Amino acid sequence: MAERVEEEDQKKAVTKGGILATVSGIVRSGRVYFGITTNVLSSVGNFAISISLARVLGISELGEFAVAFAFYVFCAGLIRAAVCEPLLAMSPSRLALSSGSNRVSLIGFAFALLLVPFGLVFSMPYIAMLGLALPGLVLFDYSKSMNLAMFDRKISLIQESVWTFVSMIAGTLLLLDRITGFQGFVIWAASGAVIGFTTVLWQSFGIRPTWNLAKNDTHNALAFGGDYIIGSGASQVNFNLIGVVAGLASVGSLRAGGTLLGPVSIVIGSAQTLAIPYLSRGIAHGGRVTALRALASTSLIAVLSIPILAIMAFFPPFLGEMLLGENWAYAEPVLPFLALEMAAIAMTTVPFAGFRALQAGRASVLIRFSLAVIRVTTVVLAATVSGVLAAAIAMAFTSCLGAIVWWSGYLFQLRRKTRTAI
Repeated sequence: MAERVEEEDQKKAVTKGGILATVSGIVRSGRVYFGITTNVLSSVGNFAISISLARVLGISELGEFAVAFAFYVFCAGLIRAAVCEPLLAMSPSRLALSSGSNRVSLIGFAFALLLVPFGLVFSMPYIAMLGLALPGLVLFDYSKSMNLAMFDRKISLIQESVWTFVSMIAGTLLLLDRITGFQGFVIWAASGAVIGFTTVLWQSFGIRPTWNLAKNDTHNALAFGGDYIIGSGASQVNFNLIGVVAGLASVGSLRAGGTLLGPVSIVIGSAQTLAIPYLSRGIAHGGRVTALRALASTSLIAVLSIPILAIMAFFPPFLGEMLLGENWAYAEPVLPFLALEMAAIAMTTVPFAGFRALQAGRASVLIRFSLAVIRVTTVVLAATVSGVLAAAIAMAFTSCLGAIVWWSGYLFQLRRKTRTAI
């Protein structure tokens, strides 16, 4: 019923008020508020455990945690790209949702079979523990994403609230020196996995690790998953090459600044999950409705994110020192440019989701690959010539360029889709 009301509001917006009326329709949507609240909680929980571990662990053990957490973020992103986003673009039935859950389970167990032996053989307990928890963690993220975007949004809020509460307890115990760093990580990972399995089973989704290759959206899953891997891979290549040409301290500066912006990036990234079905429903009403939805959504993201990023760009030094300690001195010079980069990424969120809604997987991969080549070349060259500050400036510049390219490509694809439909 609520979705039908939203559709009627959107039709009226086209004729009565354009972008402003469309923004008003978005603001009145309860799903938006649930999305913001849920992902703010996610940001708080992850930030609590990360900061707590950063203050109690030695540098080597902290590095192992960072690798494990980065791999968790990678797997969650891959799940959203390869499974959630193709399904959201096609308004899935309950049967399709269960099939998607089976796919998530397959990916989670496949990575677990790699990570657990790797962690045990090389005496890296954080990696091994992540492997054990990963099937449940990715099911957690799948359930949260799908419920938040299309189904029971209250379930997403409840599961994230519980995990955030447990994460904050673990962080508090760490700071009070009641548990070890690894025990804190175990509490965080295991609780997320248990919540993930419990939520999926409660909703009667599938957990059998299978992939139905007969589904028509498999090629989109491969394209969108490949697109995500290219983007994530380019980011890792960037950091590794910067470390080679400008020194590991340069990488540390960028990582330290990125830590402060991490919570903001999670909130911005959550908008993509909500935008895909929203833009997909607009396609049925024509290119004008879809374009209005895209522009209105971007305007709302700008209003919410840019003021926060402006504050982060000129972060108070006493707070920076309190959170990052001695590393603040390295993060402070690059933070304004990292904030500008994040602002450009925020402006890219909606057109990027638009490619998913249009199921334009091949075009998305082509743009991603081209931008990755430009970004890696530009950033590494800048780091080689002038160091980490120049690299941060190049990262901001290439992200702004990317926003222009993604918007141009999306509008082109939308016009082509509209002409084909006619």
